[in-house]
Amino acid sequence: MLEPPRSNPTSGVRQLLGVTLHDFLLDHSRIFQLVIHYRAISQEAAQFKRISPDSIEAGLDNQVYREPQDENWRSAWEITEAIIRAMNREVRARGKVLFVATLSSGMQVHPDRSERSVFTKRLEVTDLLYPDRRIIDLARTERIPSGMLVPELLDWAERNATCVHGFQNATPCGGHWNQ
Repeated sequence: MLEPPRSNPTSGVRQLLGVTLHDFLLDHSRIFQLVIHYRAISQEAAQFKRISPDSIEAGLDNQVYREPQDENWRSAWEITEAIIRAMNREVRARGKVLFVATLSSGMQVHPDRSERSVFTKRLEVTDLLYPDRRIIDLARTERIPSGMLVPELLDWAERNATCVHGFQNATPCGGHWNQ
């Protein structure tokens, strides 16, 4: 008669103790909680920092700085413009006025002119304001009041030699606005 394979009795105990020890430490050790929290944040940050070859900032494709090169980009712009037109119609139907503002990306307002120049050359564009101009032109055509923040932020960043995007623990001059 065949006997069932024997398992190593200590491996089951180790597994049980490992889970139990993990749970105990998680419930009772602030240092262990901190380590677990740090590991989770580090893994998320590593995934977030993976930037496509067409991007310098996570979440922003550099193709946005140029005229659409393919059907996906043409469609994206058409949808964006249709949404703005629809919002304007809806707002006006309620007797209100829509105001459209374009914000900034880190590279658009980078305080170092040479950094911006290298970036625009790499992208083979003349400037980084294509998306802003396109939105402002649409707003003008649709008679929507609008504003572009890049010129003012860039002027301030250059005069103060200070980034308006980014934090010490993140991409320099990239990501969200800072204080």
